[in-house]
Amino acid sequence: MPTIKIADIKPVLYGERDTLCEPSREEIAQAIDEKKLETRRYQEDLELLKSEWASSQTLPEYCRMVKEYHTRRIAYFVVNSWSDRIVLDRDGRTVVDGLHRLKASQYLGMQTTDAEVRTA
Repeated sequence: MPTIKIADIKPVLYGERDTLCEPSREEIAQAIDEKKLETRRYQEDLELLKSEWASSQTLPEYCRMVKEYHTRRIAYFVVNSWSDRIVLDRDGRTVVDGLHRLKASQYLGMQTTDAEVRTA
């Protein structure tokens, strides 16, 4: 498993319907301070998350809910660390799995991360 420079991974921002839902560093810090950590896994729990987010009445409310989830999920990894590697596509730059872990790495100021690069 290679060690990849975090700066070499393509940046991905959270957003929906042309609206940015990216958590700020301050929002992540606040979630950590308030111990509001998200344990639900994005890929495994996506249908449940989508059903919760669908309860929103407006796009700003929807974005707030999405941002809150991502903020708390990143905070979870900052506090608890992780053992799963970030999975990158064959190009070695595109995240397939582990975006919350990548953003936690960035929050922590890490320069590199262990990653799995798909070969097929």
